Amino acid sequence: MSVFIIFDFDGTIIPSSKMEKFCRIIFEKIGLSRPPRICLAISEIIDFFRFFLKIKKVVANNHLIEIIREKNLPVGILTDRSLFSLNQHLRVLGVDAENLDFVQTRGSFFDRFSRGKKGFISKEIKPHKRVFLDNLIPFIEEFGLVKANILIIDDQPSIRKVAKKMGLQAMDPVNIKK
Repeated sequence: MSVFIIFDFDGTIIPSSKMEKFCRIIFEKIGLSRPPRICLAISEIIDFFRFFLKIKKVVANNHLIEIIREKNLPVGILTDRSLFSLNQHLRVLGVDAENLDFVQTRGSFFDRFSRGKKGFISKEIKPHKRVFLDNLIPFIEEFGLVKANILIIDDQPSIRKVAKKMGLQAMDPVNIKK
């Protein structure tokens, strides 16, 4: 079987939002491994209004976008972003979310406004191990995939560490050769 690539979104495919970066820095300084959901919610509200006001420019890692568009390998996205926000960003990037083999997002009020790919909803945020245990691992088992052939590409070392503890492969996006 070929490798199944699961991408993070923020910080991997697109730059993390300034709000998310700010929250991560503050909460790491006080000893928390992940920012509270309120930081993600504020960032999402900002995104919602950006798209509502038709601001449609998204900076992205074009090499990774091409990997997703070419679809030579099974690909998916596992993100703390809401389904609404993910679908909005993918649409602007010219990626058809329906072609993704796996999608896992964080549940949000805004998801009711989402059109497009539906996926798994995580009750936790990364790097909590439930992010992997609740949906991704059952998905792998249901389709008879091999954990060692699943590659998680994420910019956060703590998430890569959890993925490896689950028996998955993990790498930093900066290590991907163009």
